[in-house]
Amino acid sequence: MKYLLFIVVVFIGCNSQEKSESVTGENKERLDLYNETINIHNEVMPEMDRIMMERDQLLQSIQNDTITSDSITMVQNKLKVSKLEEAHEAMFSWMRKYGKMPHDSLGHDEIMRILNESKQAITDVKNKVNEVLK
Repeated sequence: MKYLLFIVVVFIGCNSQEKSESVTGENKERLDLYNETINIHNEVMPEMDRIMMERDQLLQSIQNDTITSDSITMVQNKLKVSKLEEAHEAMFSWMRKYGKMPHDSLGHDEIMRILNESKQAITDVKNKVNEVLK
């Protein structure tokens, strides 16, 4: 289900970029902001696989080293797993909340507010992902 949502979001993002060339005025402003937001999403989304791989490796390490590891390393690994899971969930939470263009019936100002909020939220996700993968 997550991957289907990802494909739909990427497809919408790619299609809306093509359409923005023929749109003018307020609609262009909306579409441009939406495309900027989707571009940030598209930049960060491939890191989700890396996050899950690192998480799985750490979980395996935690399970294998329960007797031999010192408690500080164990706590650090568990904390890293938690941060990886938070970053992963932040992306999918963003996709559930903001994964599509707001409906025109909301009016331009409300749509721009939502799109700006969406862009800030995905930028926060990007920062969280970059921080946890350092």
